[in-house]
Amino acid sequence: KPISAMPRNVSRSTGNLLEETEGVYQSPTNYLTKRDPLMMAPPLSMRQSVSPTPRRRSSLLVALSGMLSKSQSNLLDVGEEVFTVKAKSISEQLERIKSNLNKTAGIPPLDFTDWKELVPQSIVETLGKKEMEQQHHIWELITTEHNHITIISTVINSLLTCLKELHNENFLTKINVHDVFLNIERIREVHLAFWNDCIVPLIDTARDTGELLNPELLTESSILFEEDLNHPLFEYCIKYIESRSYIKSQQHKNNDFKEYINWCSNEIRVQHNKLGVDDILIKPIQRIQKYPILIRDILRKTSDDDTRSVIASFLEKVKVFVEALNRRKEEKEEQQKIEGIKERIESYSVLPSVSNNTNDQINQILNKYNKFDLADKVPLLNTQRKFLHETSCKLDSKLDSKTQDVTMFLFSDHILVTRPNKGSKKEKSTDCDSALIPLL
Repeated sequence: KPISAMPRNVSRSTGNLLEETEGVYQSPTNYLTKRDPLMMAPPLSMRQSVSPTPRRRSSLLVALSGMLSKSQSNLLDVGEEVFTVKAKSISEQLERIKSNLNKTAGIPPLDFTDWKELVPQSIVETLGKKEMEQQHHIWELITTEHNHITIISTVINSLLTCLKELHNENFLTKINVHDVFLNIERIREVHLAFWNDCIVPLIDTARDTGELLNPELLTESSILFEEDLNHPLFEYCIKYIESRSYIKSQQHKNNDFKEYINWCSNEIRVQHNKLGVDDILIKPIQRIQKYPILIRDILRKTSDDDTRSVIASFLEKVKVFVEALNRRKEEKEEQQKIEGIKERIESYSVLPSVSNNTNDQINQILNKYNKFDLADKVPLLNTQRKFLHETSCKLDSKLDSKTQDVTMFLFSDHILVTRPNKGSKKEKSTDCDSALIPLL
């Protein structure tokens, strides 16, 4: 019988092995499966070969089986190794990631521990008490700013980077990084801009000239105090409360995330004593509130009139920025309070119920104005509605002399009276005409 030719996809080494084993070229699949009648006919030089004997055929099978078993074994070993990597716990991943963290990235150098190292001793000895205190307040602003950038860098270099690495290892993939740390990286950018634009020239000038620290250099243009709706500090302050709620809820739902937060707390305490995750994430909000105090202290200890005028203008700019930030933050908090009240209250009608016998045209007119949204601004004044107080009380009925439990919500422009809705966790407005009482 004709012998099948060696397929083209058989390697040269496999062909040599078969030749050494059998003395003929034979398809490896020839004895494992049925012969393929469509297989290429062998060349004339090979047709003279003799079919292998049963003994040789059996040795060929042994050789091929050995090769197959070895390749399967290698595949199993690789599969077990891959499986072992994926099966690592989050604790092992945290320890592995911790050893590769660069904890000093983004922290600017500060080579001096006191402002007196910048100024010759002969000049320091001639300073009065007020000038000494002024230099002390300037240096306090410098050192606290450097410490603040260091703390933010800890969040980014250790906590944020670690969470991103865990995502790469398919851990905590359902946790949104931005919901946990918000735009903390952009916060560091604006503080580094203030450091490079204002503080570095201030230190370099004093070091190079041997003169006192000049507070006017702090007022150089910087994006840190630019009143812009897209300012990263605005976004951070407004969304901070939502971020903290997100972290707490995810800790209850996800044990791995809870372990990650505990690791973060331990990591922070190692680098910054007695600080926790909540303490370190609120730092950007606390820091921005301290600038007016620090600058005011410098202004009080400044004697030169021209310098006082420059610092006073800078202080006013900072105060305007902080007030705008607080205002935006308060508006966001009011919106969240009102949205929470809206979720507790079912839909209600502002105008009294209209009889079924009323003309359809009148109903259409009434429905046009029978709309009220607690989240809307106060009519005519165009100001944000504020929630002031909530209380429970009893409402007397003039018809049947009965009382009913009601909850009253006091807003800046009206009072909303509601009653509990049986069978529902929500409340609904009362059926009386005074469910919505205007105060304006």
